[in-house]
Amino acid sequence: MAAGKRRPQEAAEAQPGAKRPPAAPGGGGGSGGGGSANCTSQERPFPGVRLFVPSHPHSRAKLKAWAERLEIRTDPRDCTHCVVFEQQGRLRWDSVPDKLRPGGAPAPGVRFVTEKWPSGCIGKGQLLREGPFLAPLPPATDVPAVAAGGSVAAAAATAAAPGSSWPPLRRHSPEPPDDDGLAEGGSSVLSWNIWYDEDFSKERMEALASLVEKQQPTFLLFQEVTHLHWGHLEPLLAPQYHAAFAPPARGCRCFTMLLCRRDSVHNMRAQQFIFEWELNDSRAQQDEGFKRDIKSLSCEVGGSRLFVSTVHLMKGPLGKDQLSRMWEVLSGHPEVNNLVAGDLNWTDPGNPWLPAGWSDVWDPLKGLGEGEGLTFDSRVCNPKGKSTCRQARLDRMFARLADWRPCSIELVGQQPIPGLMWGQHRVWVSDHLGLLARFVRRR
Repeated sequence: MAAGKRRPQEAAEAQPGAKRPPAAPGGGGGSGGGGSANCTSQERPFPGVRLFVPSHPHSRAKLKAWAERLEIRTDPRDCTHCVVFEQQGRLRWDSVPDKLRPGGAPAPGVRFVTEKWPSGCIGKGQLLREGPFLAPLPPATDVPAVAAGGSVAAAAATAAAPGSSWPPLRRHSPEPPDDDGLAEGGSSVLSWNIWYDEDFSKERMEALASLVEKQQPTFLLFQEVTHLHWGHLEPLLAPQYHAAFAPPARGCRCFTMLLCRRDSVHNMRAQQFIFEWELNDSRAQQDEGFKRDIKSLSCEVGGSRLFVSTVHLMKGPLGKDQLSRMWEVLSGHPEVNNLVAGDLNWTDPGNPWLPAGWSDVWDPLKGLGEGEGLTFDSRVCNPKGKSTCRQARLDRMFARLADWRPCSIELVGQQPIPGLMWGQHRVWVSDHLGLLARFVRRR
């Protein structure tokens, strides 16, 4: 448009006393950087959603896109949802207004969601279930979030101040290992992607069974099991372990298996959830015969009920979809003791988002420093002399436990099988390392 010419609306606004067009309903700007919804409520596909966006560096980039499809509220008391942004793997509760912070008196019905929920709703064009995107409320034992440039000491003073909406500060320190507790009803879990490659299958499965015999885990969670693997492994494990599921039909290239000790696990009920596209979606063809499901076992061990599950997720965006669906399934289960482990094919830095109450078993026991917890590391475990130098923490173990606590976790399978060679290269049980965790009863 040529300089000096104005659109009719601009010309009207420039005239003194001219009336401005009415604002779109609910179009107030969020406190995170202003902006308003520029479409009518009839054009918004999510009626009833009133989103409050706290001030945060991420909000400046998100607010404009969200405001075009969602009602953004400036008054937190008038919202149905409040976004809690994540920074460096931590939810920034310090950016949430005092009126809405947990521990205060939030407006009734307000749902705290991560930024992935509004982005997902807009991206998919439908109102997503909130469950997997709800922001876990900070527990009483957590250190309050510290604003940029602040200090832990200042946060502690704020937390202890009269009328503060934060609980008193108590620093987190992992409970010390208690090996004596293993003799008092302890349990252990071995999760391992045992590699679908069938060269030296008999020798590798015998080495795996020997490790199981030595460690005596209560539960065995295996991924990438083939029918040939299982033919070698089943007779070696059957005297001590019960397979909660039968292997699938022969057309399946590889699958997961969940086993438990016959002498210590009782009152069992197996459950299987098959991801939807395994049934009717062409995307399953990309998987080359891998079986993607959640195998779970509800059982009694050490006097408590436990719901233990194993998964093997796909790579990339489809795997992340499966991960979200997994949390929907597992978080809705009523058992107070839950554990899930397997190959998540997770390659992003840090942990994926975890629902309220769930935690990474490795982190509090070992920490997540550089090189920690790598279950795929060609420097340590390199069957057949693979040329890849890939290092990744593909395999994870997460828990939500009321009656138990983890006391140790370690990587297994780091040594090659003695005397076994593939040409000039050593042979390992798998191209992955396994995760072996031990748990004791809370006293």
